[in-house]
Amino acid sequence: PGGSGVACSVVAGIELDYDYRQMLLGVTFTRDLSDFMSFGRKNSSPSLRLEMSHEFDHPFNRSVVNPGANELGYDASAKVNESGSGALAVIPSRAITKSDITSTMIGFDFPFWVPGWESQEKSIFTSFQLFDIYTHDADKGLLAQAPFAFAKVADHQNYSTFLWSMPLDSQRLILEGFVLRDFTNEGLVYRQRIDFNYFGDSWRPRIEWMHFSGKKESAPAGMFNNSDFVELSLTYQF
Repeated sequence: PGGSGVACSVVAGIELDYDYRQMLLGVTFTRDLSDFMSFGRKNSSPSLRLEMSHEFDHPFNRSVVNPGANELGYDASAKVNESGSGALAVIPSRAITKSDITSTMIGFDFPFWVPGWESQEKSIFTSFQLFDIYTHDADKGLLAQAPFAFAKVADHQNYSTFLWSMPLDSQRLILEGFVLRDFTNEGLVYRQRIDFNYFGDSWRPRIEWMHFSGKKESAPAGMFNNSDFVELSLTYQF
């Protein structure tokens, strides 16, 4: 009740529905640039990749919802907008909307041979990519990744990725690094893997470290609130 100073809470049963069929059109273009450029210790040349996709009617949760009559305790005459977690506890017809998404990517792959490292057994695979994700109806207050992040989706989501993989010791020791830089939400993700392929064809031990930093509750990096993870895994392949 207003003015009573009594804290109130809402308990609601939510039925999650994952029955969703994605409607997507995409095109990919790949071009070896050896006709234009080759450099390095073994005259390696990069490869260019262009990808574009268009998704129709992708569902989003709204960041602000009018609950309507008899929901969350409001009466029929109430004209109140609900935001935050309360916006998720209303009927889907009010909480969910749809928008088209157009995604564009440009990438370069390059096998890198380190100058002066004459005993290098295999090239270091490197891959750099730039992304732009355009959500057509972002101005309608869509949640970026509800219900796990209460950040509104940007009309243009821009980020870059860089991957490198270096095999050593007759390809039995594999070092792999991956970095994601989210320019829109000022986020950063770094993953470092070390694979030990010394135990036949079946056993695959791995050490993995991941670092996350970014704006709080902003997808994807800020969801982890400046965290570091270290994981040791043992996989059996058959």
